[in-house]
Amino acid sequence: MSGGLAGLLSVSLSGACLFGAAAGLARLLGGRISPNARRALWALVLLRLLCPWSLPGGVLDGAPPVLPVETAAQSAPAQPEAVAGELEQIKISIIPTSEKETYLTVWTGLTVLWAAGFAISLVRRGRAYAGLRRGLGQGEGPAGAEAQAVYARLTAKEGGPPRLRVSPAAPCPMLVGVVRPTVYLPGGMDLTGEELEGTLAHELSHWRRKDLWLKWAAALAAAVHWFNPAVYLLIHRLDRDCELGCDLAVVRSWDTHRRARYGELLIRLAANQGQGKIPVTMLSQKQRLEERLRTMMEGKKYGKRAAALGIAACLALALTSTALGAYTGLEANRPAQESGGSEMETPTVLAWPVETGDTVELSRLFTRIIHPITGGSTQYPGIDIPQPSGTPVLAAADGAVLESGFDPGDGNYILLQHGSMTTKYTHLLARTVEAGETVAAGAEIGQVGKTGRATGDHLHFEVAVDGVLQDPLLILDSSVDAVWLGVSVSP
Repeated sequence: MSGGLAGLLSVSLSGACLFGAAAGLARLLGGRISPNARRALWALVLLRLLCPWSLPGGVLDGAPPVLPVETAAQSAPAQPEAVAGELEQIKISIIPTSEKETYLTVWTGLTVLWAAGFAISLVRRGRAYAGLRRGLGQGEGPAGAEAQAVYARLTAKEGGPPRLRVSPAAPCPMLVGVVRPTVYLPGGMDLTGEELEGTLAHELSHWRRKDLWLKWAAALAAAVHWFNPAVYLLIHRLDRDCELGCDLAVVRSWDTHRRARYGELLIRLAANQGQGKIPVTMLSQKQRLEERLRTMMEGKKYGKRAAALGIAACLALALTSTALGAYTGLEANRPAQESGGSEMETPTVLAWPVETGDTVELSRLFTRIIHPITGGSTQYPGIDIPQPSGTPVLAAADGAVLESGFDPGDGNYILLQHGSMTTKYTHLLARTVEAGETVAAGAEIGQVGKTGRATGDHLHFEVAVDGVLQDPLLILDSSVDAVWLGVSVSP
């Protein structure tokens, strides 16, 4: 559940960033690229929002599938004799409840909230569309002979063009329907042959360019990402450039006088929208009348240079989308999957990662630490086991080596995968395994040290299941008593 919602949020963030990049490109290039090129940019952003798949290695691909948890710095894991002095400054509080239960409760609530917003958005759009079709169907009938003749001439070379109907509820000419598209003409408006040709050519241009498919995809994106304001800006830009692109396609071969007459028709149709029985909000954003008129009257022609710039902009945006990526789950980010680590069973009990007798001492627990001044609470992500330098570090279960490397904070570290579980071993003096290898439970994988941000020799040990940090003491072999400053804390 949490991984799916984390992926959705990552895709939404990636789409918002990509929209910002597309808007920046459109603004930078201005009138040097056509509305059709801008429409292609918005379509790429739409694809990102609706496509949960992503190539590994993107900026957002490594996003952790957990709630943002403020973790304590691993800069001062101390030896037992140093802990007593540390307690004079830091109050340690052991939380009796499971962190995983809290995590799941929060993510369940967020998932329910998203699902409610998604359902409400779908219902609202579905009811609005049903109302549109119902309104258009009241009193609809065949178009007049002149309109039929003009339409037949415009679609003479088309295979299976949309139906042509007249509806008194239609405030302006409009194309409706994806599976069975229909062009509706407004009833009660007398249009000349020239006006019919312009309006019908405009709607047919939408049909040829598959604009309805794009707008339905945009409506789906708005339902899925109802919480993302960038999606609504995207729909606004997409509607605008769809209209401008169709206008330019219609008036391309017209002279100035005919364009002016067509502009007057658009003004009449805009005035008629307020008198229709169908809410204007259901229509494409045709209220951008001033921009449409200006674009038509200018009649700018875009040549090869504009086409090249548009293609370059789309390629740049596609590369940006690939670089951004999106979170696709913990497993997608681990190359060692190919070695079979992800196919192993998830252990229910872990062996201790160092040799122990009946007891083992701990210098830090999987607890929340409360700062004495600020009162802020931070979660320490694992446990610390003080051991002499060079002590062998052992694999806690059969698994595969996902990572074996160095980090400024963790020092030398190793990350193992055991089915849906991972174990992490940090501050090592040395590492004896490399990424891609498989290891058996109890096999030596490194040696205890104090590399990275550490003040004493010890092993820092973490456990996660499906990317969610767990208290290692709840999973480690309970036959060994774990004591912290002489107080037993074993499960």
